[in-house]
Amino acid sequence: MQSGSTILDNHRTRDDAGTADGRALRLLDSIRRESFDRLARVAATAVGAPKGTVTIVDDEQQLFRSSFGIASSLDEATGAFSVALCRLVVGTRSPLVVDDLAEHPRLAIGHPGKALGVGSFVGVPLVAPSAGPIGALCVADTRPRRWTAREVELLVDLAAVAMTEAELRRELADRTSLAEAMFRQAPAFMAVIRGDEHVVEMVNDATYEFFGQRVFVGRRAEDALPELREQGFFELLDGVLATGEPFIGTAFPIDVQRRPGEPLEKRYASFVYQPLIAEDGKRTGILVHGVDITEQVEASQAVREREEQLRHAQKMEAVGQLAGGVAHDFNNLLTVLKVNSELLIEALDARDPRREPAIEIRGATDRAASLTRQLLAFSRKQILNPRVVDLNVIVDNVRPMLARLIGEDIVIATKTRPGIGAVLADAGQLEQILMNLLVNARDAMPDGGRVTIETANVELDGRYAVERRVNVAPGRYVLLSVSDSGTGMPAEVCERVFEPFFTTKEPGKGTGLGLSTVYGIVKQSGGYIWVYSEPGKGATFKIYFPRLAEETQAHGEERDVAPPPGGTETVLLVEDEDAVRRLARRILEQRGYTVIEGRNGVDALAAAERHAGHIDLVLTDVVMPGMSGRDLVQRLRERGEIFAQLFMSGYTDDEVVRRGVVEQGARFLQKPFTAHAMLAAVREALDRG
Repeated sequence: MQSGSTILDNHRTRDDAGTADGRALRLLDSIRRESFDRLARVAATAVGAPKGTVTIVDDEQQLFRSSFGIASSLDEATGAFSVALCRLVVGTRSPLVVDDLAEHPRLAIGHPGKALGVGSFVGVPLVAPSAGPIGALCVADTRPRRWTAREVELLVDLAAVAMTEAELRRELADRTSLAEAMFRQAPAFMAVIRGDEHVVEMVNDATYEFFGQRVFVGRRAEDALPELREQGFFELLDGVLATGEPFIGTAFPIDVQRRPGEPLEKRYASFVYQPLIAEDGKRTGILVHGVDITEQVEASQAVREREEQLRHAQKMEAVGQLAGGVAHDFNNLLTVLKVNSELLIEALDARDPRREPAIEIRGATDRAASLTRQLLAFSRKQILNPRVVDLNVIVDNVRPMLARLIGEDIVIATKTRPGIGAVLADAGQLEQILMNLLVNARDAMPDGGRVTIETANVELDGRYAVERRVNVAPGRYVLLSVSDSGTGMPAEVCERVFEPFFTTKEPGKGTGLGLSTVYGIVKQSGGYIWVYSEPGKGATFKIYFPRLAEETQAHGEERDVAPPPGGTETVLLVEDEDAVRRLARRILEQRGYTVIEGRNGVDALAAAERHAGHIDLVLTDVVMPGMSGRDLVQRLRERGEIFAQLFMSGYTDDEVVRRGVVEQGARFLQKPFTAHAMLAAVREALDRG
């Protein structure tokens, strides 16, 4: 087959030829050198030629990138010949067939066959569908030879097959590269684990983000992640590999040491262990695919905790409403019992056998009154007498009494910071808080121990509320902390420790109202309280009271002055409880006062209208049906009346309860009261106006 002149006549210059681009380079990168060698050998063998070579054009199509061939193919010296001839094939994109190189009218001049050891030559282009001509497949004989059409067609077919294979390899390489990129950049953490030893073969970037920077590839999973050994994950790998069944974990907690030397960090993930199955059905490894859901779980937990706090607050509020209502009504009954028992004791001779039972009645009444005060403190419906106080002064004043209260086997240490801010609170109730907390600490240290009372200025920000998952307003506070070295409490007890009537003590050893009383006083004073405790590590109660402005000065202690026993003024007595009203009237009239009484606000207004003289004092219950004591006083003042006022109640109306404070100048008589306490309060109100 002779086609030399025709081929040369159709030859296109380098400028006309298509140049190789990035696709050609990617195609070449996907073909190994061994593939070129194999193609040259197959081609030479197929046509019975002693020489075969594959030449590849460079990206500018000026020089050939490389040359490959069988052992007997063109050597270094004759390579120039093969390059020159194959270049023509690439440029024309057509087969070049030369039966006798020496007799070819044009090639013989530039390429003397005898000098090069080539007598005949066939070259076919290597054309890739996606990249164009990238080189040539050439075979040569040392002597002239007539190449048949079948031989040329066979070489063309071999070149086409080789390019098809190359295209497939390129596509596979592209897809593999894409798959690797997708694997590496996937937002979920992924790992390929092989064999019974669970050796890590591949991991992606998200795996490092979840577990921290460490060496994974080539190591056993157990060695790469030693902190997971006691968490059951490697046993799950064994199970999946043994059964071939995938494992799906949802919101699993995982303790991870993200950096060497740091403590374990709690994280959460949903993941799948998917067995890898070979073509023969054998399980060769496991694909681990997981999603970091730590933020979602923590957010969900925060929502649940807030909901639980809300339910707890609603429960506490409901119990408080019930406790406050019961205590208020019970105080009316206790007032009658207490005053009558005192009157009975005063009327009986010391040798009268009936005097001792009366004293027992009074003692029982006092104990019952103490319980109602605790209920009212918890329900935040007690009357507070707030004033500007210094917590350091309160702690110093009450410490001697606390030492006697808890015994000699418990050491009390105080760490009061100098210069702490002032707070607005009831000094007596602050002392009650300290006593209740110290009694609680004493009971937690049956063999003795240490209690530490601390004060300090603190500032709480929004981050504190988020970290502690508590509802606290950011701002400036004064901290009162009481810590003990006692037995501590588990989490489930800490959650209920402020509930009324909840106690871990033996029956008869406690009422379960001590800490609920503390809780009520703190809340009514506008503060916050939390407990931190673990079994065997003691307990710490931290109370935060709003800090007043720096220029506000705390007042010193005020001493009560004993009032006169009676007087001649006129008192408007208003009380809806008949027994209490009758008792109060009798006491007042016995001490010389003139008493006008009313069962409620409307009745009292009518009685005041009928009274011709001046009213010196309005002594009224706060909560009454129809009209509160405060509204009654306001109505009377609107009529131009000038009088002193004294409220008596177990708790005030909703406005005062909600604010936790009383109106400026208002005085209160706490139920249940004694005759002496009522007379003293009446006298003080009249004297001070």
